[in-house]
Amino acid sequence: HLPERLVYRRKQGFVAPVERWLRHMGEAALLKRLDLALLDRLTPPGSTRELVGRFFGRGGDYAPQLYAALVLSVWHAQRNRV
Repeated sequence: HLPERLVYRRKQGFVAPVERWLRHMGEAALLKRLDLALLDRLTPPGSTRELVGRFFGRGGDYAPQLYAALVLSVWHAQRNRV
């Protein structure tokens, strides 16, 4: 049985460890999964690759932006399968 204080406590949020996931994935694997051609049409050309370099090279905190780019790339690939 769980303690009553755990059963009846207020809900708590959950933060996904996106930065850890992306760093574990590695720069080469992330670049392979990103649709850089698509992203270059939606953002300034080269900016996604630059963010990847900053994230892995200098430890910048760009995990939310890179995760969004990854999700968009995967969605776009799945949507456009023939």
